[in-house]
Amino acid sequence: MMSNTVLLLVNGGEYASCRFEEDYNPQEFYEQMVDIGNTKKEYLHEEGTTIVVSIHEFPYISPLFIELVKKELMDYEHAKDVNIYEVKGIDVEQKVDVTEVRGTEVSGLIKEMGLGNKTATRE
Repeated sequence: MMSNTVLLLVNGGEYASCRFEEDYNPQEFYEQMVDIGNTKKEYLHEEGTTIVVSIHEFPYISPLFIELVKKELMDYEHAKDVNIYEVKGIDVEQKVDVTEVRGTEVSGLIKEMGLGNKTATRE
């Protein structure tokens, strides 16, 4: 049986994901969020950037698909502000109600990532 896929979505102000990467390890940040019972955390970086981190759990998603999304749908400039990080899920049933994203809710996550209005162009 394949386990669920757990992602951290990091977004917010300009350079939010860059600032997050400078200050935190995604796995450790996720575990701290679970320990205190949070599925979403917003904080102000010392340089004034608002950073929002949220946990999203899906039925199994291939890591290859996640890489495809990151490489083909997210451009470099966009990834400085918004990014997703795959983390190893821990048993959170007793600690926190993790956001489960299914079906039509996936489109909401895509919009939150800022990918909803992108169009692919190939030459």
